[in-house]
Amino acid sequence: MAAETPARAAPRRELTLFDSTSLIVGIIIGAGIYQTAPDVARGAASGWGVLGLWAAGGLLSLCGALGYAELAAAYPREGGDYVYLTRAYGPAAGFLFGWIQLAVVRPGDIAVNVAKTKHLTNHRANTVDDSVRLTTP
Repeated sequence: MAAETPARAAPRRELTLFDSTSLIVGIIIGAGIYQTAPDVARGAASGWGVLGLWAAGGLLSLCGALGYAELAAAYPREGGDYVYLTRAYGPAAGFLFGWIQLAVVRPGDIAVNVAKTKHLTNHRANTVDDSVRLTTP
């Protein structure tokens, strides 16, 4: 009996342009647009300045998304940033990227979100009208 070698499974291309665009828009909106927009508006000179900054940010996001689309088309392997960094700078860069993501970036994201949640919870608890506070018997 000869051993059969399994064929290398390639990533399935199931996302459409609409799917990909929706993911990017969701990430951008979820990244804090509701918390940072007032700060941007305060820093802009006028309403047109706010719209200009918004358009410039959208253009930069589009450039980043198109760059990732080019990389994904050129190197259609699973792994994302790890694959691109390993290909461009060698295995050490990919290895460091993976460990930095595991040890620093992802825990940092979690810590920031926990701190935001605690801050917003405390802020809302202190601004609630006394007439709507629930008391235990």
